[in-house]
Amino acid sequence: MKAQSPAGTILKNDNLKKNPKDTLTIIGIDPGLQNLGIGIIQISSKKQIKTQEIPITKKKSKIYYPPNEIAKCLLGYSCITFKLKQTRTLEARLYYIYENLCQLLEEHKPNLVIVEDAFVGINKSSAMKLGLSRGCILTALGKYKTNYVAIPPKQIKMEFANNGAAQKEEIYDIFSKILKKWNKTSLDSSDALAAAFCGAKLINGE
Repeated sequence: MKAQSPAGTILKNDNLKKNPKDTLTIIGIDPGLQNLGIGIIQISSKKQIKTQEIPITKKKSKIYYPPNEIAKCLLGYSCITFKLKQTRTLEARLYYIYENLCQLLEEHKPNLVIVEDAFVGINKSSAMKLGLSRGCILTALGKYKTNYVAIPPKQIKMEFANNGAAQKEEIYDIFSKILKKWNKTSLDSSDALAAAFCGAKLINGE
């Protein structure tokens, strides 16, 4: 019996440090069955992220973590995209996601994972596909007993860009300005990296 070809390929822009000391590792994941984005950041646990207080109303304000300030505390980062072959069966693509995500979790042992949650206005067909992708992701996280938080896309954009309606291209453009050695990568992986940046706020106890 002829062996089947892989159900996908992996694009990687790797600027991670090997075994750095005093490091917190956060992974962000943008689920998908065509392109699945992953962003990994290594943050120095000894550096304090500078925050800003932004007014919401006359009486209320919020603590904002500017992405350029988070970038100053980075020791390394990586953008990864699983490009899934649409000619392969659904079960093959799902297993590809699970198997390769397990390898990443085993390798990086993250302190926290941020998974982009389902979008409310999405159609039923797309919602089902994203649900299956998220199911694989959560199964892998369960296997390694990894701490994770699910955050809606709008909230990620608000936390990262201070604009809940920011487009993927805007997120990408912010990274091109604040990260060293920024190379061309997919919009899905830059979205996932934004999710990882949101984790910097959570892991700092806000």
